[in-house]
Amino acid sequence: MIEDGDTEVVCDCVTLRRDIVEYDAKGIRNMECLIRFTSRGRLFMRIYLRPITLEDGPKIVKWRNTPSVSAHCLNQKPITIESNETFFHEHVETGHYQQFIVERIDEDFGVSSYPIATAYLKDIDKTNMRCELCIFTSDNQEWNTESQTIAVKMLLQKAFDEMGIHKVYSYAFYRFINEASLLKKAGFTTEAILKEEVINENGEYDDIVRFAITAKEWTDVNKKDIENAWVSF
Repeated sequence: MIEDGDTEVVCDCVTLRRDIVEYDAKGIRNMECLIRFTSRGRLFMRIYLRPITLEDGPKIVKWRNTPSVSAHCLNQKPITIESNETFFHEHVETGHYQQFIVERIDEDFGVSSYPIATAYLKDIDKTNMRCELCIFTSDNQEWNTESQTIAVKMLLQKAFDEMGIHKVYSYAFYRFINEASLLKKAGFTTEAILKEEVINENGEYDDIVRFAITAKEWTDVNKKDIENAWVSF
């Protein structure tokens, strides 16, 4: 547990220096969230979310245009530095999207970190208090089930606890079982199956599954995670 005046945070024999926790103002809550999401006393991979900037454009374009990544996107048209910059100005700066870079904290050097993926909340509807959650898949080996699960829960924490969102939804191809499992692990439930909704990379129509989670469901899931974490120590 992080308390004012602490110089270190010790969790299951893993020490987080205080200056790492304060690396980013919003990252403080993220790190607290990360410490809670433990399993059998083991601290998960240490990551945090930082707001995206225009300088992240080349990384976003590279990740998004990788075939193994674009195959998971509903719109598989390649993007460019120019189109990404336009997107940033029209959607991120206006607040319609909240996009983040997932930073992996280097356990060997502590104060350093490096980007491994991007994740975001989009189509933020402030009237009905709902939005869509999206994460890029990646060919980075550290962007695995563990780090993706943490990132999804961090996004949900931002949506529900910071933004006051009522409902978050997400889409996944029916054939990508791992994505469905990831969302379910974070508390999402299947809301609908959209038959032959989009054309995939092979020119064939694919079914899409819509998942959703409400604020109350998130509270129940989050409470259970925290209770399990403390029990495990």
